[in-house]
Amino acid sequence: MRRPMKNMNRLIVFAAIFITAVSSCRAQSDIEDFFRPRMPEQIDTIYYPFYNGVQMIEVDHLAYWDRKIFFLEQSQPRAMSYSMLEPPPPPNEYFFRDSTGNIINAYNTFWSLESLNALFKDVPLDKRSNNLMHQLIPTHAGKTAFSDGVWPYSPQPMNFFNGFYKVYNFSNVDTAHKSDLYFQGDFSPFTNCTVGLIDSFGNIKVPIKYEALWPLRNNLLVQLNGKWGVMDKEQKEIIPIEYDSYNWESQELISFVKNGKIKKHYRIDKSIVRTIGDYDEIINPENINQYPVTMVKKDGRIGFIDSSYTEVMAPVYEVCESFYASDLKLARVFRDGHWGYINKHAKEVIPCRFEDSENFGRDGYALVQFEGERFCIDTLGDRIQACDHMVQWRKTIGNIVNRGYLYGLTDSVGIVVLPVIYDQLYKMPGEDFYRLSRNKQIGLADKSGKIILPCVYEEIGQFWKDKNIALLRRDTMFGVIDSNFRIIIPCEYELVQFDLTGNLIFKKNGLFGLMDIETNILIPPLYQQFNGFRQIMYTKDPNPYSMVLRDSLYGYINIKGKEIIPCKYKHLGYEIHNNRVFYQENNKYGFLDTTGKAVVAPVYDRVFDFITDVTAVQRGSKWALIDGKGKLITEFIYDMIVGHTWYDQQFVVVYQNNKCGVIDKKGKLILPIEYEAIHDFSQATGLKPEFRVTKNGSTYWENVL
Repeated sequence: MRRPMKNMNRLIVFAAIFITAVSSCRAQSDIEDFFRPRMPEQIDTIYYPFYNGVQMIEVDHLAYWDRKIFFLEQSQPRAMSYSMLEPPPPPNEYFFRDSTGNIINAYNTFWSLESLNALFKDVPLDKRSNNLMHQLIPTHAGKTAFSDGVWPYSPQPMNFFNGFYKVYNFSNVDTAHKSDLYFQGDFSPFTNCTVGLIDSFGNIKVPIKYEALWPLRNNLLVQLNGKWGVMDKEQKEIIPIEYDSYNWESQELISFVKNGKIKKHYRIDKSIVRTIGDYDEIINPENINQYPVTMVKKDGRIGFIDSSYTEVMAPVYEVCESFYASDLKLARVFRDGHWGYINKHAKEVIPCRFEDSENFGRDGYALVQFEGERFCIDTLGDRIQACDHMVQWRKTIGNIVNRGYLYGLTDSVGIVVLPVIYDQLYKMPGEDFYRLSRNKQIGLADKSGKIILPCVYEEIGQFWKDKNIALLRRDTMFGVIDSNFRIIIPCEYELVQFDLTGNLIFKKNGLFGLMDIETNILIPPLYQQFNGFRQIMYTKDPNPYSMVLRDSLYGYINIKGKEIIPCKYKHLGYEIHNNRVFYQENNKYGFLDTTGKAVVAPVYDRVFDFITDVTAVQRGSKWALIDGKGKLITEFIYDMIVGHTWYDQQFVVVYQNNKCGVIDKKGKLILPIEYEAIHDFSQATGLKPEFRVTKNGSTYWENVL
C-alpha cells in the first residue's frame, strides 16, 4: 500500500512543478507584455483638478507623437529616424472651463467656444485622464514628471515652461503638405506663427507676439523682429533682443552673435551674462569655468582670458598647444617666427626664441632647435647636455614633415627651415616651390624655407605657361604675379581671367573689359558679361568673336572691341560657328551672320548651331536640314535630328517612328531608318565608314550604303 501512495505523491509533486513552471512562463509573458511598447490608440485628454473655480483641459498631441515615434523605433527600426519622416505634432490644445461646465477660453485650436461647449457639455466635471499616470498624480507636477519625452528627439522638453504653457496665433498656420521640406528640419506648419505663454488659469502672461520662444530653466530664449535675446517671464530683458543669431555651446551655455561675432555668453544654470571682448572666437567656451585660462582668437592669433572673461594675454600667438599635451603643464607657443613656452596661467616662462620645439617630457626636458642646432632644455629654459629625446615630427613627402596636424619643411639633414605651423604644405607638379596655408590663407615658400609670398591670399593660381603669370586673390579682389613672384597687377579687380588672346579679361565696378599684362586697356569695361575669345582654340573655325552683355542685352564683339552684332538681343547663341549664330525673336529662332545681318528668318521652334555648314531645325513637331542661307536640304519629315553630333563633319542620326538611321549633310540616306540605336562611328583608312548599331536586339558594325 505504501508503494502506490509513494508513486501518487511523486505524481502530485511532478504535476505541481509542471503547473508552477507553466504559470511562471505565463507570468513572465504577462510581465514582458506589460512593458512591451504599443502604438498609442488615441490622443490623451488631460483633465486637471479645479483651482479657484477654473479647470484646465489639455489635449496632449506632443505625448501622442512621442509615444508613436518610440513604438515605431522599437518595433520597426530603420537607419533614418521616424521623427524625420512623420509629420510634426501640432501644439497641445488648452481649454478652460468654469465650475458650471462652460468653456470660457481656448488656445491652440481651430474650434470655436460654441463648438467646444457643445463637445464638452456631457463631460462630467470630475472626469479624469485616460492616462494611468495622470490618474495617480492628477496635477501639473504629475504632467511634468511623466511627460519628459520617451524619445530622445521629443519636442516636449522644449515646450515645458514650469507652470506656463506655450500658445500660438493660428492666423499664420500653413496647412499645405510640403513633403519636399521634410528633411530640412523645419517643416512644421506652425513655424510662422507668433507665440506667447499662458498660466494654468488661461491668462496670457507673455504676449503672443514672439517669432520663437524656448525655455531656459526659469527664463526664456526669444526672437522678436528677427532678433534674439533672453528675458524672464515678466518680460524683463536679461540679454537685449538685438542679436542676429545664437549658438548652443553646451547644455548650459548659449552664445549670442551680432555682425558675425560672438558678443554675449549666457550661462543657463546660473543665469549669468558675460560680455565678450572684441574676439573672433572663444575656443571651448563650455570649459571656461574649469581651467585658469581659456584661449581666444582675433585676426588668426591666440590670446587668453580667465573665467571672469578678463583678458590675461592679448592675442599675439600664431600657435598654442594644449596645456595638457605636456606632462609638466607647459604649453608650446609660437609667435614672431619662434617657439617658446607658457604656464597654465598664460605667462610666458620661456621666451619665444627657438626655431623648433617639442613638448616637455616627464623628465622635465624638452627638445628644441636654436640657430640650426638641436638640444634639450629644462623648465627654466637652460640648456641640458645629456638628453636622449627624439623629434616627434615625421617626414611625409620629400622634406615636408608634420607634427600632429601641422606641417613644416626641413633641409637634407633634418634641420627645420620652415616652422611646423602650417595647415597645408605641398608642391604642385612642375613647380619648384611650395604652397602653404595658414588659417585658410595661402602663401608660397622656396626650397630653403624662405617665404616668397606671405599667407595673406585666398587663392594663388597655377602659372600660365605661355605668359608665366599666375592669378592672386586677396580680400576677394584679384591681381597677377609674374614668374619671379613679383606683383605686376595689384589685387584691385573684382575678377581677372586668362583669355586665349594672351590678354586678361577683368571686372571692375561690376563691368568687364580686356587688358594686357601691362594693364593697358584694350577693350574698356562696358559689359555685364564677357565670354572671351574662346573660339581661337578651334582650328577649323578660328573666328575671334566674343559674346557680351550690355544693358541686359546680348551681342558680339571682335578682337578690337567693335560690336559686330549689336547688343540688342534677349537670346543669342553662346558661340558663332561657321559665321552663323542663332537668335530668338517672338519665340522663334533664326540665324545672324558676323555682320549682324539676319540670313535665316526667325521661323523655327528649335535649332542647333552650325557645327558644320548645315544644321538641323524644328518647325512644329518635325525636323529638317537647312544650309547657311536657310535653304531646305530635306523636308520636315523627321521626328528628331541629333544636330549637336556630326560624325566626321558629314553624318547625322535621324529618327522616324521610334527607329533611327543616318543621313549625310546633303540629306542622302546612308543607313536606313530601321535600327533601335546607333552608338559609335568608325572610319578606318581605305575603308568605308561604319556605324555600331543595334537591330532586333543585336549590336554590330554596319557599313554605310
